[in-house]
Amino acid sequence: MSELIPRFVAGHFHAQAGTTVRDQLNPSDTRDVASRFVPTSTAEVADAVAAASAAAPGWRATTGPARADRLYAWGEAIAARAEALAQAIMADAEYEIAVRLGRAKTRAHYLTCDLGRNYIAVNANYRS
Repeated sequence: MSELIPRFVAGHFHAQAGTTVRDQLNPSDTRDVASRFVPTSTAEVADAVAAASAAAPGWRATTGPARADRLYAWGEAIAARAEALAQAIMADAEYEIAVRLGRAKTRAHYLTCDLGRNYIAVNANYRS
């Protein structure tokens, strides 16, 4: 993954301030770079803390059921866009699926077909 993870503070995405890029490794396979980021500066942390502090009284004053309603609304908004989100995620040209059982030192590559709409529709509700 080469795209840097942006910062999201006070309801907005913010550009990376620094120039040093670090890799976040997948803990189950340290050869896999899960994401890339620029370490946060002290000033950026202070801005994020200030934004969270400003938001906290409103959230703190919100009742438990009202908080649940808001969180459920977010979940419903995500579910309503599930197809568009899935298509955006799957827009990358290639994905690697790795299964490492630690039983043998072997490797295989498989080519799959382009999955058609009917196949997807029939199998869309399966989860593994």
